[in-house]
Amino acid sequence: MTVSQFLTDDDAVSSVLGVVILIVISLTLAAIIGVFVFNSSDEISDEKPDASFEFEFEDDASTPRLTIRHDSGAPVPADQLTVTVDGTNVSLSPGYDYEQSFSGTVETGTTAVVTKESAGPAWDGEAVRVVWTSNAGSETAVLEETTAPTTSATGED
Repeated sequence: MTVSQFLTDDDAVSSVLGVVILIVISLTLAAIIGVFVFNSSDEISDEKPDASFEFEFEDDASTPRLTIRHDSGAPVPADQLTVTVDGTNVSLSPGYDYEQSFSGTVETGTTAVVTKESAGPAWDGEAVRVVWTSNAGSETAVLEETTAPTTSATGED
């Protein structure tokens, strides 16, 4: 085969072009599927976790306490959980404080302890909620709620 024949022979060009086109189509589809999968992973992580909590009120102590325990279900990052009393975040409420807050990953058995100032009745029917907030902050959900016991302020029988 001479050089001039080599340069003018184009019998295999169509099959090479076909392979190149198939490779380009495959790479394009892989990129589209990859973008879809990675973008949908954010949506999956922002779904409300299936977790339940139990509440234990203590009125006998000099400082009334509420122990909140992750009872069962999925682990939840602590930075996505907020404890509210009558709709106000415990961290921002003047009458309540954390003796021990949730930290790290909140799993079954993990506890937080909320204390109440003793300047008034120990517990008086407050609405207590464990609220979850998505990573993006666009969604919230109440994971568990309870009402504190009502104590008699007068002490009369």
